[in-house]
Amino acid sequence: MIFIRLQQPIPWESLDGQPVQIIFGLLVPESGAQFLHLKIINSLASQIVEDEFRAYLFAANDEDELFHFMQSRIEIKEQI
Repeated sequence: MIFIRLQQPIPWESLDGQPVQIIFGLLVPESGAQFLHLKIINSLASQIVEDEFRAYLFAANDEDELFHFMQSRIEIKEQI
């Protein structure tokens, strides 16, 4: 998972009318991934609606701390 916090928000036709401030990207292996990307998106979607989760994404200044926070909140395990 890639996380980008923009210094300058990007205007976007979003449902809430707000510009984009954070971007997530997913990289999953082509073979053996099955539904891994959908599981990650589902897990992320269930977290991003929480005020505490979003506040942490905007406040975090340490990459390692952010990594561990995301790892604890977003399920990225593939079932084989």
